[in-house]
Amino acid sequence: MNIRPASRHDIAAMHRIRMAVTQNKLTSSVITEDDYIQEIEYPGRGWVVEDRGNILGFGIANQHRASIWALFVDPLHEGKGYGKALLKTMVDWLFSQGERLIQLCTEPDTRAEQLYLANGWHSVGLQANGNVLLQRRRPGHGQTDRPGNVPVLVTERLTLRPWRQSDAEALAALNADEEFVRYLGGQTLSAEDSWRVLAVLAGHWALKGYGFWAVEITHTGEFIGRVGLWQPHGWPGLEIGWGIAPSHWGQGYATEAARASLAWGFQNLDTESIISVIHPENQASKNVALRLGESFSHRQIVKNIECDIYRITREEFTAKDRQ
Repeated sequence: MNIRPASRHDIAAMHRIRMAVTQNKLTSSVITEDDYIQEIEYPGRGWVVEDRGNILGFGIANQHRASIWALFVDPLHEGKGYGKALLKTMVDWLFSQGERLIQLCTEPDTRAEQLYLANGWHSVGLQANGNVLLQRRRPGHGQTDRPGNVPVLVTERLTLRPWRQSDAEALAALNADEEFVRYLGGQTLSAEDSWRVLAVLAGHWALKGYGFWAVEITHTGEFIGRVGLWQPHGWPGLEIGWGIAPSHWGQGYATEAARASLAWGFQNLDTESIISVIHPENQASKNVALRLGESFSHRQIVKNIECDIYRITREEFTAKDRQ
């Protein structure tokens, strides 16, 4: 057995293995050569396992998302330890890059899930797409390290991830956009004030164990906004909120990210209902709330602004999720 870094020349063999597996099959998504190139060159790294010059499996880790992007072994060569060896290589590399908490998604009740569970990973819960989210923590960084507990949610097109200090510039540009802030207080923010908002968003996770995620387009890594759950002091309830960059409006990103957030909230938080606080004139956000299954509850003054409160119960969300 020989494990070496993957290169562009290996992509054809890697894709052959990817298409040959009998579990974790591709569904509607199509993986292109450019997808492989992006993942093995930046921001990730790939490896292949060889025997007598033949590629029998591959793995790809993504440092940007602190996650395992792919791990597949030729079905004719399963059970020989190739998957375990590739997994160890990727885990060791991610931890060597300074990551404290790494994650991956896979189909539940599969051989892959059993491999991960047998090698130090633990299940966090199901994602909106039905896949199970698993995590592994670097030795020496226990559960009391709350900022590191922020999960990564992956939807069909988006990645919802923890906040980084490097997000400050992109968030400042968003908060300086008049269209973006129109129904969020109406005032643009300076870079300094936006940095304080970033600190609040990250701090909410540390204090309460949930909060807003930074949202990026998975394929490109582009930051496009923030979506998630929060309940600051004096808020009328646990809220699901969303804010997507105006340049990406009309593409369903807010609904896609908010649906994943709602699923995570009802799976992980002790709450029977979740609300949305929406400016009465913000019809676009009301439409998102309705697509999520929320319905109008009442009107209430929030921070000196009259707002419409939309609500969805756990029972309503579960029923809609089964449709």
